Amino acid sequence: FVVTDKVGVEKVDLLRAYGAEVVVCPVAVAPEDPRSYYSTAERLVAETPGAYRPNQYGNPDNPLSHYETTGPEIWEQTEGRITHFVAGAGTGGTISGVARYLKEKNPAVQIVAADPEESVFSGGSGRPYLVEGVGEDFWPTTYDPTLVDRVIPVSDADSFKFARLVSEKEGLLIGGSCGTAVAAALRVASELGPDDLVVVLTPDSGRGYLSTVFNDEWMARFGFLESPGPTVGDVLTSRDSGKRPSLVYVQPEDSVRDAILLMHKHSVSQMPVAQGEMPLANAEVFGSIDELRTMEAAFGDPGVLDRAVSDIMKPRLATIGIGETVERAVLLLDSNSALVVLDGGRPSTVLSRADLISFLSIDSI
Repeated sequence: FVVTDKVGVEKVDLLRAYGAEVVVCPVAVAPEDPRSYYSTAERLVAETPGAYRPNQYGNPDNPLSHYETTGPEIWEQTEGRITHFVAGAGTGGTISGVARYLKEKNPAVQIVAADPEESVFSGGSGRPYLVEGVGEDFWPTTYDPTLVDRVIPVSDADSFKFARLVSEKEGLLIGGSCGTAVAAALRVASELGPDDLVVVLTPDSGRGYLSTVFNDEWMARFGFLESPGPTVGDVLTSRDSGKRPSLVYVQPEDSVRDAILLMHKHSVSQMPVAQGEMPLANAEVFGSIDELRTMEAAFGDPGVLDRAVSDIMKPRLATIGIGETVERAVLLLDSNSALVVLDGGRPSTVLSRADLISFLSIDSI
């Protein structure tokens, strides 16, 4: 069974409990990359005698099953009164199959796809996001865009917020992708009147996300929750006079010389090495570079200045959520020279020991 490295540990453990061999692949690579989970699945099929791959992204039985079952069930249970259908778009099978059936019954029914920000369906490039099981970084043949009337992009923060809210208020333990659909459905419903009937599909259980979406510690680590008392966000506000700067980072293919110039330009002594443009995903951060490392490398070999940063980069900087406490920042900075601050799951800036000392000094006056 092939999955990406953003998949929760519960899912991996469950698959292994059933006897499956689980192959974990990096999420921050293009679909055509040999390391992607699409390419890996294809390779395993070619290498394994008698292997079968259902290929939900290109199997016509995927949308057909929803055309023959889910669509009729929704139409019958709403007695044909449905006006809007909202569902997440992943492989596209569910939304395309249901849409085809409902529009055959009533062409006026509006089909709304709920999609993670950065997913291709809502105009993104497919760059990594945290919510699982929805959105894509390529266009599956099982998705029919001609049947979809509207696509609503939803942030990771809103996806997780509404998954937790529905579970708490309604007693329905739903997954993060269902939170994506609920967030979009509520946006649609806010625009409608009493005669409209919105159906939102929430097919994923939250049991696969007890260590992530429903874990306060995990949510705080990624910058989705705020702790009481002074927080990392307070330190940044103090440091930046209320204006948080964009993250200063370097691309892996940039030269070491350019990295040094960038550090001097922004008066920083270390920075992340990441692939892509802002806003970055946490999965797009691959390492770090600092003045000490570059000095040591250049002293031993001056030619290193014209080599790629990826050749000399160090491991990633540790991370901390923007809503986590100053106390936790102190503990982490005891063994780390700097921390990447995550806000809504995305790297937003770097917090240094000097930043924290300055904040604590001002706070004590």
